[in-house]
Amino acid sequence: MQLIQVVYYVLPLLGGHIGIPISLATIFFARNQSKRDPTYISFLISWSVFATSDLILLYAGQEIESPSKPPPHTLCLIQACLIYARFVLVSTTTFTLTFTLWLDVRIHAFRNSLVIRALLLWAPWVFFAISLVVFLVYASLNPSALATEGIFYCNFVTNDVCHTPGDVELFQAIQAR
Repeated sequence: MQLIQVVYYVLPLLGGHIGIPISLATIFFARNQSKRDPTYISFLISWSVFATSDLILLYAGQEIESPSKPPPHTLCLIQACLIYARFVLVSTTTFTLTFTLWLDVRIHAFRNSLVIRALLLWAPWVFFAISLVVFLVYASLNPSALATEGIFYCNFVTNDVCHTPGDVELFQAIQAR
């Protein structure tokens, strides 16, 4: 493994698999801790999923050594789909956390609305699941779109898929305006 790969893998490992679990453990097990909003916990978990999508090849022991030695196709397919779907997840959890904070400050009656709270909590995960299924279907129908050009992770080499997470984020920004 190259030094740059070690650095690349250490960062999500420290943040997503050590730092965030420590934060979550503090939230759930600390005494005299004020109650945390579920959208904040969802936000933290989404960043852990973000880090996990980078580390799949490392955990499977299938790091990309060179483009001529790619990892197994199924593993590469799963990682590429997670890599692209994670942007939808993280952007929507960030949006819902920000929107929740805004609603808490502006509209105090919002705290009693279980429907709105449930919608803000589960919508990012539903969008993530839908995105993941769309990317899996696309990759299954277009196996040549999958590539291991870099040394870090598997990805897609087509613009059809590459712009989708950005389109979702742009839609959210327009809606928030």
